[in-house]
Amino acid sequence: MEKSLPRVSPAPEDELRRQTAESYIQIDVDVDLELRHFKAILVLSSMSGMDLSIAQNAIAAEKALDRAVDLLSKTVRGWHWLDRKGEPYEAGPADNPDAFESLSMAEINWMIGAVSEAIRETATPEGT
Repeated sequence: MEKSLPRVSPAPEDELRRQTAESYIQIDVDVDLELRHFKAILVLSSMSGMDLSIAQNAIAAEKALDRAVDLLSKTVRGWHWLDRKGEPYEAGPADNPDAFESLSMAEINWMIGAVSEAIRETATPEGT
């Protein structure tokens, strides 16, 4: 029997323009994550204002983004998400991990935040 995963939906203030009130992701935090996934979250969260014209920063950002997409492909198990044309993806992320490559940075950042929050809630007693 497949376990039921909770749905997390973006709020209007999240400014994910293509997504609607029906958009959601389902997060599975019961997966084996590696330290590199958590490092990616830290690097991405510190990228705001980073000068990406500096080669070292650009390389770090690219590696962090690759790891973030890997993290999302392991934890986002289902969704109702709209593509760049405003159409729902035909396959869920578990069946189409390449779909993450077509997401905007705002969508990736929102998903990373949602996954981080879900992990934090399960890692602490009573989610606090």
